[in-house]
Amino acid sequence: MSALITTKRISKSSATISNKRTAILLYGYVRTISVTSQTLLKHLAEYNDADIFYFGPACTDVPGLDHSGILDSRGFIKINPKNTTKIKDNINIPDLLTKCYGSRLKSFSMHTKSSHDFAEQLRFIDRNEWLFKLDPSRFISMFYNMQGAYHVMKEYEEKTGTVYDNVILTRPDLSFYQPIDAKKIKHGVVYIPSGVGICKLGGYKQVGISEVLFYVNREKGTCIERGNNFNDQVLAFDRSIASSLNKLVDECVEYIKDRVPLTPETILYYHFNVINGFAIKQCPSWFYEIVRHGDSKISNVTELMAMDLIDPYHPNVQKRSKIRPIKYFVKRHWYQFKKIRDWCISRWR
Repeated sequence: MSALITTKRISKSSATISNKRTAILLYGYVRTISVTSQTLLKHLAEYNDADIFYFGPACTDVPGLDHSGILDSRGFIKINPKNTTKIKDNINIPDLLTKCYGSRLKSFSMHTKSSHDFAEQLRFIDRNEWLFKLDPSRFISMFYNMQGAYHVMKEYEEKTGTVYDNVILTRPDLSFYQPIDAKKIKHGVVYIPSGVGICKLGGYKQVGISEVLFYVNREKGTCIERGNNFNDQVLAFDRSIASSLNKLVDECVEYIKDRVPLTPETILYYHFNVINGFAIKQCPSWFYEIVRHGDSKISNVTELMAMDLIDPYHPNVQKRSKIRPIKYFVKRHWYQFKKIRDWCISRWR
């Protein structure tokens, strides 16, 4: 890996290490690690008695609550904030990693490659191939961090004689609310979540992940049909599948040259399923969310948008109804309006 600036290994007796068969590979910006790290330790590391490895930039960015995109009235992305996220470089990441993950952290490394470096690698891309206004250099950097995390683990294996059976690949800025059981991982299967986060309207676990986009290459005999989904935030697989991360960046650049649609989910699905033949399995029991800067550490029912359906006389509801009286009047009398609407429709028929 080029542009590496620091690598650290934390040794442990080989007798104890030999019993550690699950590795957690963390990639990318540390972001809200101070808030989320204890949930990863509880539900992933301690639950699976797993070792942690990290690879990412020597700085971090500070994505806000609108980082997923600003939508138009139909729900399509019209502005993508991911391309202009602020960078924070006055942070001691080695100390932060050690403080957050303690003895579970076995090795980590960081790099100084910039967004310009990744953009140069993709200068052949026609701007008309961009999708959802997302600069492809953003996810090439993500692939670089995934690949780097794998190499940090692999180097540790070679130097200590440790061999991991299973791998969980994820990010530092996620809060986990249920365990991910590495013992259930089967050979040849890539496990992904079936939903991300919590609905701010009703407080339910959200279901649904990004769609994989259509692609066909009639010369090479590869195809992605519509109707598939993928997620790049949490993946679990056995050690043999982890080896497919070894040259992930170079391979993904080749996919892009072959005009595989420019979304990270589509490219990773193409890599794991179409090219390498691994099965993809969604896991409804996985429960986590991305924690952004500006998210409160604790939320409860009084903050839900559906609070007016739970306790319509709560002070928060009364306050909102004064700000948007027409909206809350319609919501409060929805069923009456529905009856009138149905009556009108029946009369016009």
